[in-house]
Amino acid sequence: MIKVEDLYVEFGPTKVLNGVSFEIEQGDVLAIIGPSGTGKSTLLRGMNFLIPPKSGTVTVGDVTVHAENAGKKEIRALREQMSMVYQNYNLFKNMTALENVMEPLITVHKINRREAEKTALEFLDKVGMTDRKDFYPSKLSGGQQQRVGIARALAVNPKVILFDEPTSALDPEMVGDILELMKKLAESGMTMIVVTHEMGFAREVATRMIFMEDGVIREEGTPEEFFEHPKDKRLKEFMAKII
Repeated sequence: MIKVEDLYVEFGPTKVLNGVSFEIEQGDVLAIIGPSGTGKSTLLRGMNFLIPPKSGTVTVGDVTVHAENAGKKEIRALREQMSMVYQNYNLFKNMTALENVMEPLITVHKINRREAEKTALEFLDKVGMTDRKDFYPSKLSGGQQQRVGIARALAVNPKVILFDEPTSALDPEMVGDILELMKKLAESGMTMIVVTHEMGFAREVATRMIFMEDGVIREEGTPEEFFEHPKDKRLKEFMAKII
């Protein structure tokens, strides 16, 4: 189970998240949609404390962290339950594809190098990147870099993967490949939280959806409810523009 309770994030006087709460179960795929600048990416970063929340609680599995008294030990325990796929890949430029996948296994999960390499190769194979394992990011296309990022996220055996607009930096012809890979992950039972503008993916793959605006959740429901029977006025306007 993943549970976020009353999460607040502020940048100076600006409230970016204003009391966000939601809950999903294992195997769910949650799509988070909404206009740009409404706190969607900040929500993901707040969940794993890349951006420290001012207050609120995040629970993943049997680990619960309260923002008000979160120390390094608690945050580390929470991060070990989840992984993240970034919009701009976030690969180490001085490491090969294989080394990028191995890195969190060695440094965070303290797995020995031989076992880390074996695991990394397994997950590079799952995303179709075995033949590029010795390539540096500069020699990989955007889609290939994102596949490495997904392999890295999978290799640590997380309870949930957070996807922050994983296709927005890709050339249009590469988007379909990454969405198909994500669809296969969902079908395998992976719990996923996806900030996305890809409405076709959200409609087909998501089990739950959230619409955010101005740092709050304005509507939550199933894809069918969002696409066929939206209730919130702003959600209706948003859907009318993008469908």
